[in-house]
Amino acid sequence: MVKQLCAMAAVVVLVGLHGGALPQVMGEGGPPVVTGGATEKKLTDEQVKVLIEKLGSEDFKVRTAAHKELVAAGAGVMGALEQASHSSDAEVSEQARSAMQEIRHAQAVAASEAVAKNQLWCYAMEKGAMQTIGNACPVIFGNTAYVVGNDGKLHAVDIQTGKSRWTTDVAAGWRRISAGENYVSMMQMTTLTVYETKEGKQVWQKEFKAANDALYDLLADCLRTYSDQFVHAVPNDRKALRLELTRRLTESGVKVQNNTKTLTMVVRYVFRSDRKRAHSYSTVLLAAHKPQ
Repeated sequence: MVKQLCAMAAVVVLVGLHGGALPQVMGEGGPPVVTGGATEKKLTDEQVKVLIEKLGSEDFKVRTAAHKELVAAGAGVMGALEQASHSSDAEVSEQARSAMQEIRHAQAVAASEAVAKNQLWCYAMEKGAMQTIGNACPVIFGNTAYVVGNDGKLHAVDIQTGKSRWTTDVAAGWRRISAGENYVSMMQMTTLTVYETKEGKQVWQKEFKAANDALYDLLADCLRTYSDQFVHAVPNDRKALRLELTRRLTESGVKVQNNTKTLTMVVRYVFRSDRKRAHSYSTVLLAAHKPQ
């Protein structure tokens, strides 16, 4: 679990290497290549091939020595080890997977040491930072980093000093943070909340309908229109409705046949959808409209 928000020279990262992916540490020159250390041994393709073959040796010492050499070679042999991990030889497969795991661990340790070496400050959160969906955490604008903690609060942190600017309570189920000069916003499920950046006071909050709710409302309107202006209308009004729908759909490039159901025409006009989807919607609506 991510426990601290840490700053390094020219970068802001989250420390959390416990079984996760290596961090993307961005500086002026782009992301660095993280290896298992400066002492990685360079091997030729032929040497790697021979060592992998030795992983299946019946001699324990030979297997162990080959395993150690491959681990010492680090990232340069990961591709070959990945292939070897699918070997039909169970011993080779197991040894290859074990070597890959050791190399990844060495890479994680090296990355962690690099973070610690360049660390300027750490902002500790008792319950850690909540994992985000859709964007990186934290979100940074200007000199402030915004991060949501598992304590149910939005934290605004000064990236120069690592000190809290302010915290404010937020609702559960949050999804995305966006920040600007004067405001920071959070989308929580179907609710958008905006806070001012100076003290974290809430400015406004708006509830949006879920996509399914909006779809159901539109379908209900289609059924209501069909019922009022066609089913319960006089013959001349029915004919007028079909003529008007035909004209508008034709102008939109939609081909209408004489046997096309009126409700299908209504759905097609409202949703501008393909014939298959319009037919599916209208079939369901017709079934709902039939008297029980």
